Amino acid sequence: MFVSERVLGVTWDPYALRHACGAHLINQGVDLRTVQQHLGHANIQNTVAYTALTGRPFERLSF
Repeated sequence: MFVSERVLGVTWDPYALRHACGAHLINQGVDLRTVQQHLGHANIQNTVAYTALTGRPFERLSF
């Protein structure tokens, strides 16, 4: 049994945690190059994909 399952009642895939971390850092406004380095991406395009997961482009819309 994984520690996450024992504590949270959920089994987390290590890659899901990695992606969640990347998305969180981008949402907090951390510089893209810093996130790239933190995640160990050789190509910045792999890190840019995390920006699609943010809600930032919609913040300025008003209805």
